[in-house]
Amino acid sequence: MKKKDITFLTIVLFMWLAAGISLGKMIIDIVKIHFTGLEEIQISQGIKNKKFLFNIFSEKRNLIISPADIKIIGILAGIENGAIVFTVKNGPVQIVKNGETSSEGLRFKGFKNKKAIFFSGNKKIEVLHKLDF
Repeated sequence: MKKKDITFLTIVLFMWLAAGISLGKMIIDIVKIHFTGLEEIQISQGIKNKKFLFNIFSEKRNLIISPADIKIIGILAGIENGAIVFTVKNGPVQIVKNGETSSEGLRFKGFKNKKAIFFSGNKKIEVLHKLDF
């Protein structure tokens, strides 16, 4: 190859590289405009990152849930906090500790009179269970 050809190929390579970098920056700017919350999330937040991204991409985040949609499978006893094993609308089995929130946004608040107590936002959902404990 001639020196002239090598110079030409080098220039073309750098032009492609510059175009790729410019395109990448443009895509990042577009994503930041649409998802401004993403730039504020830090990796150290761990679980919060997963929940935030789940809320962005989840199909289940706006579900209307009734007591009939919740099937209680089991109860896990604990000295201070217990947990519940359940499914929502025949979805995947979940284990949620007392006070924590499920992937559908149900916050488990304990048991009272053979009923499991959940909150979806401010709405209280009581689910009768037939488990002995």
